[in-house]
Amino acid sequence: MALGLNLKVFLVLAGVGAFGGAMTGRRDRVKAKVRRDTLEAGERELGQYRVKLVPEGTQAPAPFKPDD
Repeated sequence: MALGLNLKVFLVLAGVGAFGGAMTGRRDRVKAKVRRDTLEAGERELGQYRVKLVPEGTQAPAPFKPDD
């Protein structure tokens, strides 16, 4: 009896996880397409990471060091 309940819970959670992963992948694909479509002729996508701009007149943070 407990084995059947565990299996049902497992299958429900696996289905929820698969659905969530599919939705995340679809959303990322759409965002990547929009990002590529907004580029002008000759421009190319440099990366998918956001760049935090440093306001003028303030000290920029120290660069990343590999040993940090």
